[in-house]
Amino acid sequence: MTPEQALAAKGLAVLPQPNPAELSSALPVKSEVTYPDGLTVREVDVLRLVAQGLTDWHIAEQLIISPCTVNTHPTSI
Repeated sequence: MTPEQALAAKGLAVLPQPNPAELSSALPVKSEVTYPDGLTVREVDVLRLVAQGLTDWHIAEQLIISPCTVNTHPTSI
């Protein structure tokens, strides 16, 4: 939160409202990352860790998912 936003939240200042044209041009453009054969980001994450020789348990711990889920990704690929 900026100082101006903090003051506005307390009712001490009024923030100017941007016009819609400014908003649309200020929004960041989301770049779409694509992987071969339509792999998802998570599948690529799992595959990279598998390629490093990590076990399902270690991958699950690192990605904060269950070992069963880790095993499902390479199986579905």
